[in-house]
Amino acid sequence: MPSYIIGIETATDVCSVAISRDGDIVAEASLATGMRHSSALTGLIKDVVDTSGISMKELSAIAISDGPGSYTGLRVGASTAKAMCYALDLPLIAIPTLLSLGMEVGASNDHIVLSTLDARRMEVYALIMKGDGTTVKETHAIIWTEDEIATLYETYGAMTVCGTGVEKAQELLAECPSLKLHVSECDAKLLLPLAQHKYAHQDFVDIAYHDPFYYKSPNITQSKKRILP
Repeated sequence: MPSYIIGIETATDVCSVAISRDGDIVAEASLATGMRHSSALTGLIKDVVDTSGISMKELSAIAISDGPGSYTGLRVGASTAKAMCYALDLPLIAIPTLLSLGMEVGASNDHIVLSTLDARRMEVYALIMKGDGTTVKETHAIIWTEDEIATLYETYGAMTVCGTGVEKAQELLAECPSLKLHVSECDAKLLLPLAQHKYAHQDFVDIAYHDPFYYKSPNITQSKKRILP
């Protein structure tokens, strides 16, 4: 019996949904929402389900982009997925956002991939991995500077730098000829091959207790207005 998995990607300002049949994409939709995911996500899910011709009752599992990323976006994606899991009695699969971006590169198993996600200013979230998905260095934050790029090259040698954090430092990165650059966006369809593997191994998360990996707390500024005299 085929497995149908719906993927929900809300880590950035692009909200996207896709459905796979045994790992092959059958329908997808995305929208640049400017972080208004709560108003767009349910509509995208309906559009993708209608386009695929697959009923909600036929779904086998739901996969989410699990962070790091936007606090609000990840929270909306997770809460929507959890509600669907409860209503349809489906398992939840969590896919690290940087892993899905890095696996898109399709590098050889021994090749180093630096998967990045745009953060604030010149900061990015980074995961250093091999082309087969093996972690070399867990998710951490780095600041794009000449010294940081030189240190990365000295430590890991030639590598492919991919993800949403490439474009903001493209000129700096291009000065190192041993770095191959691949600008890419978060997309729900990137989650589904990894989700299919986890589904086959029954690698699910606890719906009641699972929270996305925000990495950082939300950026909350304190009001300067005086409430009391």
